[in-house]
Amino acid sequence: MKSILIKQGFSVSDPILSTSYDFITEFDGVVNTIQVRSAEHLAKNGYYRLLAGDKIGGYSILLAHIVPTKTTYVIPWNELDRKWVVIHKDRPNKYEKYKEAWHLLKEAH
Repeated sequence: MKSILIKQGFSVSDPILSTSYDFITEFDGVVNTIQVRSAEHLAKNGYYRLLAGDKIGGYSILLAHIVPTKTTYVIPWNELDRKWVVIHKDRPNKYEKYKEAWHLLKEAH
């Protein structure tokens, strides 16, 4: 994930201490704290489930990566209203507008 961001021109830093986020991005003075979650297995009902975390708001952006489809959803934390992010394999979902929305990392959240 970091290499994708670096190729897009972001500076990426790791936190020194234990934090509720995985890394920090910076682009043209805009800084965001990033949490990365991924899902590899499809549930019987056709959904991928990703844990958004117990500390909603402990980071500014969730990168929710669906491994089999190689798709990443760039979701601002204030759009997360549940502990889990649920994405159906075939149907549009409430996070569809965040699919591959890397430009959101160029805005402060």
